[in-house]
This record gives sequence, C-alpha cells and structure tokens, in this order.
Amino acid sequence: MKPAPAVEIVVFDNPLVIRGNADEAAGSLLRGQLVLRLHDTIKIKSINLRLKGREHVFWSEGFGNHQSLFREKRDLIDHEWSFLDSATIPVASPSASPSLSSATKQKKNHAHPFGPGEYVYDFDLVIPGDLPETTHTEHGHVTYKLKAVVERTTFHMNMVHEIVLPVKRQPLPSSTEWLQSLVIEDSWEPYITYQINAPSKIYSDGTTIPLSLNFTPQTKGVRVLAASALLKEYVRYTTSDRFSVRRLNQVITRVDKHFRPPSATREGANTDDVYDETGALRTEIALKVPQAYREVQYDASTNFMEISHKLKVLIKLRDHNRKVHHIYIAAPVCIMHGDFEEAATLPPYIRADPDHTLLVGTSVGDVDSPAASAVPYVASRFTGASAGLLQTVPSAGDFSDLMHHRFVATSHPGSPVISRRASLSTPEQSSLDQQLSVTESSATVSPPVFGLTPPPPPYSLVVTSGSR
Repeated sequence: MKPAPAVEIVVFDNPLVIRGNADEAAGSLLRGQLVLRLHDTIKIKSINLRLKGREHVFWSEGFGNHQSLFREKRDLIDHEWSFLDSATIPVASPSASPSLSSATKQKKNHAHPFGPGEYVYDFDLVIPGDLPETTHTEHGHVTYKLKAVVERTTFHMNMVHEIVLPVKRQPLPSSTEWLQSLVIEDSWEPYITYQINAPSKIYSDGTTIPLSLNFTPQTKGVRVLAASALLKEYVRYTTSDRFSVRRLNQVITRVDKHFRPPSATREGANTDDVYDETGALRTEIALKVPQAYREVQYDASTNFMEISHKLKVLIKLRDHNRKVHHIYIAAPVCIMHGDFEEAATLPPYIRADPDHTLLVGTSVGDVDSPAASAVPYVASRFTGASAGLLQTVPSAGDFSDLMHHRFVATSHPGSPVISRRASLSTPEQSSLDQQLSVTESSATVSPPVFGLTPPPPPYSLVVTSGSR
C-alpha cells in the first residue's frame, strides 16, 4: 500500500531571532521551504502558505453578577504565498499531453496534474523588527503560525500542515552595555556595609544567576542572621483603551541561606560561608532560571503586555542590642533568549568549491519522468543568487540534508557560503515574603543594560526594624 501524499514546512532559522528592541531592530529574514511528497499522480488546484501572527489578552475581574470580562485580539502580521500559477505548473511529457479540449477544461477547473516525486518551493519574508516576540502568559499570548494548504479536487481531502513559529528577541551585538556586571555597593549606617555582585544584568532561561554577597559589620556585636535571593516576575496587562489594567507578580525562584556564628563555623562546619578576623562574611547564592515559557517569560513589551523581572535580596541582621533588622534590595534584570556571547559573534564563512552551483527547486524521483524534469523553481532572494534554473537530484539520498532540515546555500564560484542548521523543534517562601511588597525608595547605581520598556530605578533599598 502506497503512503498518502504529504506536505511539510521546513524553516531554516527556528526560532526566528530579532536583534534589538522594537525601536532599533532592523528585522529578521524568515527563510524556508515547502516540501510536497507525492507517490502517485494527483490533481492539485492550489498550493498556498500563510504566515499569521496574533496577540490575545483576556482576564476577568469581580465575582458573580459584578464580574467583568476583558478580552482583546489584534492581528500582527498576515502574509500569504501562492506557489501554483502559470509559471510553476508541471509540464506533461509529449506522449501524455492532453488534447486541446481537455486542456481548456483543465485550465477552467484550475486543476493541474502532478506526477510522483518530491516538489520543493522556497519562500522568504522580511519580518519587521517592531513585531512583538512570542509570549505565553496566564492571561495573554503572542503566537505566530505557518500553515500550508494543498487544495485538491472534489471528493479528495486537502493536504494541510501547520507549525508554530517561535519569534524571540536578543540585544544587538553592538550593545556592549548588556555585558556589564551588576554591582550593588552600599551601607546602612552605623551597622553594616554590603556588596552584591552578579556577572551580568541579562540572563537566558535555563541558566544560573550566581550572586556573591559580602557583609562587613561596622559596629561590634552586629551579625548577619540570614540572606535570601529571589527572582520576581512582573506582568502588566492592558487593553487598547489603556483604562483596563491587570497586574500579576510572582516569585520565579528563591534561595534562603542561614548563617551560623563565626565560632560555630570555625569548629569545622561544612559550609561555603567565609568569615575573616573582623567578622566580615562572604557567601555565594545561585539562582536557577527555569525554562521558558512554562515557569518564566522573557522580558517583553507588546501592544497589551509588559513583562519585566527584578532580582531581590533580603538581608536579616541583628544589632548589638539584639534587635532584628531587615534590608531589602531590588535591581532590575533582563531575561531573554539565547547565548548572548555567541549572538555577538559573526557567523563563520566557508569558501565555496568552484565546481558547486546554487541548489534551487528540486524534485526527487525518476529523473526521466516529466515531473522530475519540469518542476519549476520559485526564486529565493539569497545573497549573490539570482533566479536560478531547475536542478534535479537523482536519488533521495542526495536530498537527505533537506529531509533532516539542514540547508546549505552555495553561491557562485569564488564567493562565500553560509551554512545554517535549524531544528523543527511558586517555590515555598518564608514568613518574610509578605514584607517584599513594601514601598521601595530609589537609590543610585549604574543603569540597567537592556530594557524593552523605560527602565525602572536601577535598584531600590528598604530597611525595616523590629524586636527579636
């Protein structure tokens, strides 16, 4: 039994990455191929591919009869490719050419015969840089989808393939400020001086945020009892009228650390905390950033959503009068997609073999068959490549790179070759958590590196005091 015909969408750059914020990004090139596999001769009326992006927010407020539902949708992009026209219709062999009357009837019905083989159609599109990145939150999302439809004649099911196209954002390689480290150095007179260091102000999902904390008492008898570090996410929803607003905040990850007295530490306790002769304490905390999009979202600013993150540190100390104080420090950080050091590096270039030519539209099957010799090429706008002629591949083995979603574009002899591969592919909190929502007063430190929205105060400091 022959397998059913199939259509597949192959995207060369998946996910699609836009570099820079909405005001400075030049956009990104979406490139791919639509592959049609046929095992028998069939009639096809149209071959279309559609890219559609949509943003949707929804939430409710109130209860019972006083409940209000807020919902809004907006189309972001809608583009369609049509691959079956007068320039891309397979030509039948002379022995199998239809009569004049049947050809006229076929043109009227818009149905064209396709023989067995594999038909490949290239497509590309420049994605605007101001489009919002893919987002999946509790009350809203931004999604992009590619849908291919091969329309057949009556009483035959159409062939359909739909994939989700992730669109993600990274800072520009020229934005060197995002490589700066996060340094917070301050003191609370007359008790303690503290310094908090992190290697960067921007992190990707799945990585770890290493924090180095240094505490130096300024008064005898002052001791740090505990320190907590957490990553908090802030999401703001709104509608087009800007009057309906919903805010949701959640702790993404948290680590608490309690410190023993210096005497207990020197007695051989297994700890990474280091005290010196003056009673100063040095310790490290590692915060694990979970994978997007289930537990954390990337920083984003869309038409209806704003997502940002803050790194918060809580210091609990006791003074010489045995009175307990809490110091709260908050600094904005950015959660984004990808390896930023790799993003700042230009891709490698490989010198082309002089004997190589540009691989264009391809049909895999019997080389002598009419379909194999006449499948047209839909021109692709690669650098240094113009509309090419048809190239046929004798065997499916020669076409294995495409089947494994690997694409190599070879330009004219003597020019570079660009090779790319793309694959279709609230923790527990202590009793101190409630105090993290207190009003914050701003202080001064170096500005944040990369923000999609106007940056908040660089970091904030709050001090509270209470009895033991």
